Amino acid sequence: GAQLVSTSVQIGTGATSVANSTTTSILCPVPGIITSYPKAEALLVALNLQVFVAAVSASGTVLAQAFRRNNQSTPADVTLTATLSMEADIVTTADWTYAWPITGSASECLFRTTDALRIDVVTTNTVGTQPTATFGALWAIRRGG
Repeated sequence: GAQLVSTSVQIGTGATSVANSTTTSILCPVPGIITSYPKAEALLVALNLQVFVAAVSASGTVLAQAFRRNNQSTPADVTLTATLSMEADIVTTADWTYAWPITGSASECLFRTTDALRIDVVTTNTVGTQPTATFGALWAIRRGG
């Protein structure tokens, strides 16, 4: 059977700040079982974004995208989502939870020992208002023999 576990990571006040005209990478915790048991695995089943303050960028964009860092032999990034705007044009209500659709296949969303969930926030200009938000992940974990 599988057990559901959630993890999260924050950006903004007291956490990672989003830099101007660059990519800011943030690691979201994966369930600890996959690093403790070699036959354990975690399936990423849902992602969301809770926004307290929307980003504002002068004539630019503030976009987030999630990746699995596949560290199973030759490390490689696996794209898990389309980009998601963190700006006021998309985030119309603060203190709200926004679904972030996963576009990766089930096999691409399967995390094993040493894999990492990375969220890249890419800005194309000056960030006038820092976003304050929490990225949440829901996992189905299972432990084999």
